[in-house]
Amino acid sequence: MAKKPKPERAQYPPLVRYLQDLGCEKQHVWMAGQGRAIQLDVHDPQYRTPDVVSAQRVGDGWRTHIIEAKRDVGAGAAVQWGIAQLKAVRRYADYLYLSLDALDWAGRTERQREALKEQLAQDGFGLLSVAKKVEEVLRPQENIAVSAEMREDLISEWLKVDLTRSVRCIDSLPRGDAIAAAKHVAFVAAALDSLRPVFKKAFSTARMPREKNSYELGAWMLGPYPYVGVYSGVETNDVWTEGDPFGYYAQDGVPAIWVWVPKPKKQPETTNVVESILWHYYGEAKSGRSELVPWTTAAVADLNRRGFDADVCVGTRIQLAGKAMDDIDAECRRILMVIKSKAFKKY
Repeated sequence: MAKKPKPERAQYPPLVRYLQDLGCEKQHVWMAGQGRAIQLDVHDPQYRTPDVVSAQRVGDGWRTHIIEAKRDVGAGAAVQWGIAQLKAVRRYADYLYLSLDALDWAGRTERQREALKEQLAQDGFGLLSVAKKVEEVLRPQENIAVSAEMREDLISEWLKVDLTRSVRCIDSLPRGDAIAAAKHVAFVAAALDSLRPVFKKAFSTARMPREKNSYELGAWMLGPYPYVGVYSGVETNDVWTEGDPFGYYAQDGVPAIWVWVPKPKKQPETTNVVESILWHYYGEAKSGRSELVPWTTAAVADLNRRGFDADVCVGTRIQLAGKAMDDIDAECRRILMVIKSKAFKKY
């Protein structure tokens, strides 16, 4: 008689060892049935408890992994349900995996294997085949849809990792790093200053801050992308700027200047003028977390569902890496031209 795949829970211990081999410390790996259950705030249709979860320290920051284990039951429905579960929790994890019992994987035809791998690859999910050891059938892609604040919630609230060691101020950096950081901030401030005439020409109501080059150096927050605000930009009734020297908002480490406008009254339509700029919503959801999400029709519905407050705004960024001041000024003029256009104002 042919062997049958083991229950899902039999996959958990090998998966835990797999994550430890990736570099996750033992105390930062959790599996279902171990202590307090993890319940993630997703519509699944209710709170979701994943199967195996881990946090991995990477440099000064963290990366999270979530694995959904399934066995071949219900004419393949379990696998599709597992994929749906991964999609539901994707805002919490940098890497997501579906795992199958090795007997299940071996019993599939070549065509079935390739079809499943192709489906998972489209969403960036990995695939693991589990026996006593774990075989990485498909490596996951880094998830660009992960929310920094949801990741932090998973790490600190559910995995109980003490993140205070990741918080440090600029004054506590080694002297060389502190000097480099200060120069980084100074460059962003200089770029903001260069935009003052551009805004004054575009908006007669443009206001300057009371103190020119007034830097506000905040604490370095979770991850490799600290928030250090440089408030030496420009404010008007319709638009304002903010420096982001360490890529905190987009969580990518790229120095930038953000140009913000109030939340539009209506959801956007597809127009060449508006779509020539990549816009994002930024605001606080009912969960208390601030999030950056793309400005699309789907995002508007998502904002309403998650209860973003009335102070949500829309912004786009000017990336500064490798750009001269003239290039920065030209890009800002293009953004302001779109903001002042009729196509944009109708929102």
